Amino acid sequence: MVFLERADSCRLDPLPPAERIARLQDDHYTAMLFEQAGGLSRRERFLQLAGVAGRMPMASFSRPFEPTRFKEGVRFIAAHIGQQDRS
Repeated sequence: MVFLERADSCRLDPLPPAERIARLQDDHYTAMLFEQAGGLSRRERFLQLAGVAGRMPMASFSRPFEPTRFKEGVRFIAAHIGQQDRS
C-alpha cells in the first residue's frame, strides 16, 4: 500500500509499523461510519488494523503535484516497480 505525499522531488520511503497503523486509522470518515453501523469495537478495530499493518508492506511516495511534472513521478515509480521485478 502506498500513501501519496506532496514534495519537491520524488522518493519512496518504507513506513515503520506504528506509522502504518496511524495511516490506516487516519481515515476518520470511514471509521466514524463503521462505528455508527455497529461494526467492531475500538479494541477489535485496533487489532484488525495492527494485523493489516503487520502483513502488508506500506510506503510513502512523495512527488511533485504540478501537472507539468506528472511524468517525473510516473518514471520514478515505474523504475521502482521494475527493480522489484528483478529481485
